Amino acid sequence: MRSYVLITGASSGIGRALALEGAKRGYDLILVARREALLESLKGECLALDPKCDVILVAADVTNAGVESVLASSLPPGRELKIAFANAGVASAGKFEKLTIEEYQRVFDVNVTGVIRTSRAVLPLLEKSRGHLAIMGSLSGHIANPLGAPYNVSKYAVRGFAETLRAEIAHRGVQVSLISPGPVKSEIFQKNNKGEIVENPLPTLKMLSARTAARRMFDGVLKGKRDFSVHWQMTFALLFGRTFPGTTSWLMKFVYRRYEARFLELVGKVNPDSV
Repeated sequence: MRSYVLITGASSGIGRALALEGAKRGYDLILVARREALLESLKGECLALDPKCDVILVAADVTNAGVESVLASSLPPGRELKIAFANAGVASAGKFEKLTIEEYQRVFDVNVTGVIRTSRAVLPLLEKSRGHLAIMGSLSGHIANPLGAPYNVSKYAVRGFAETLRAEIAHRGVQVSLISPGPVKSEIFQKNNKGEIVENPLPTLKMLSARTAARRMFDGVLKGKRDFSVHWQMTFALLFGRTFPGTTSWLMKFVYRRYEARFLELVGKVNPDSV
């Protein structure tokens, strides 16, 4: 009998690519996102890849109270949830003193509370299947980048949550992976702090395609990797940051001082009120 993969934030970007990759690999899918129309379109694409794929759509916001019961009840009775990707996330950029407390709360609600609610929903199901929880982290949860305080704070919190959870539930047979993707072509780089789609000012030449990232994420999870990136430059950065934390901190400060005007220009194109 086929196993299910649950993916939050499935309507676009990495989440959408994970859904397509899951269908290609023969999994049934539980796709979670707020935008129901995009989920319906994605379902058609998954069925085109595998007509036998059972695709369950859950139009829900992972930040809402009660979403745990919605997610937990989405798995058909008697079936097995093998992997859950806690993928839903938002980004934020701007000067610390320009960003509002509400902006911190918005990012924290999705990136942290959403991950916690998702984890609470799926852990009992993954324990039954001896399955795998994959939490979407970021390089920003290891090395804080200037002009990204809300996002950095949220991803450091996610990293701490993943490490705590890993220690607490290892004896229950559930594996936990923290994925720090690195630069991936995704809608997250096209949204401003209000959630509006804008032109992406960042160079995309060295960004991975979402489909390549999704394939590598599945490979890493199925190999039982604990904490990994899907981008070789980010893998190097993570290793360098862990080995030389003082040097890494100095480099971040040096680069920002050297190119502050350029950084502010890029952020200002997306969030003019935040610089």
